[in-house]
Amino acid sequence: MKKLVRIGIGALVVLLVNNTIPLQSNGIASAQTDSVPGLAVSDEEVYIEEGQDRLTLYWAGRVAFVKPSQAPISIVIESSLSPGSWLPAPSSRFRLISAYKTGVNSLYQKAPVASMNLPQAVPGKATESALASLLEKDQVINVKIAIKGLSQSAATKAVAEMEYQLKPLGYALLKAAQAGDLAAVRELLDKGVEADSADLQGWTALMAASATGRPDIVRLLLDKGAKVNARGKGFPITLSANGSNIPSGTTALMVASYSGYPEIAALLLQKQAAVNAKREDRWNALMAACLSGSSETVSMLLDAGANADAVDESGYSPLAIALANRNNGAVRLLKARGALLAVPWKPME
Repeated sequence: MKKLVRIGIGALVVLLVNNTIPLQSNGIASAQTDSVPGLAVSDEEVYIEEGQDRLTLYWAGRVAFVKPSQAPISIVIESSLSPGSWLPAPSSRFRLISAYKTGVNSLYQKAPVASMNLPQAVPGKATESALASLLEKDQVINVKIAIKGLSQSAATKAVAEMEYQLKPLGYALLKAAQAGDLAAVRELLDKGVEADSADLQGWTALMAASATGRPDIVRLLLDKGAKVNARGKGFPITLSANGSNIPSGTTALMVASYSGYPEIAALLLQKQAAVNAKREDRWNALMAACLSGSSETVSMLLDAGANADAVDESGYSPLAIALANRNNGAVRLLKARGALLAVPWKPME
């Protein structure tokens, strides 16, 4: 009987449980060529399943592409590994065949990407020993995803494709930061895990710690070289099923400002966080602070040189956002600076 393996991030202790917990991927999307644009992946996770004589590492994610298809298509996933504890999965190339409904352009899919033979020993103990060897080094797993027509051969040009890397320990760092587990973050960094580990949308451990209000983890990541101005890639594809679209360009300062954590914003500014950095939709940290209700963060950003008259792509200024969200402290601060009131409509005279 197969079991799913959960890795306890805090002490990196191996437990056998009945649910799936992702390890994490440090996913880096390669540049997409002009001939096959528009493929994206979200909701990615990595998990382990235990069989009688081996562990199998699975990748899973929602594969999306720009052009919906009503004809049957196949998602082809291939994987290869760097030298290390894991072996290639028994089937490292496979196809998922699915008929798309009208207007739907995403599917959730999982694939075996690596395996490890279990030694003949006491069940559970063997699993713990095998996983301990994995956790000593961040092994690179290269993944290629391609979308092809059902009748197309392996040599046929893909409709869309992308390549990226999975690093299980990089994913563990992101999850530890999200969980606010300082000990686990420190242990993973001491193992040599990259401080800028991120998922495919560019969400970094520093952003995760900024969102969860952990200045101690933010400080540790910065001390270990995390890039204070790393930018999120967003999710460029609008899924017609739910309209999902995340603008690119998010920074940790925007995250801390939106989440209402002035202490973290101060730490980031001390490390030269770009106070006027903009997302793709021209959203910035000051707008985020006005939306959050934190007047302390607004004051700090203004003192650091934030542009009080910036306007987002919808036509709203920080003052308009503060007024709309009844952030009275921010309204007073912005008015004292003579901030512009800009809205995307003209009030009746």
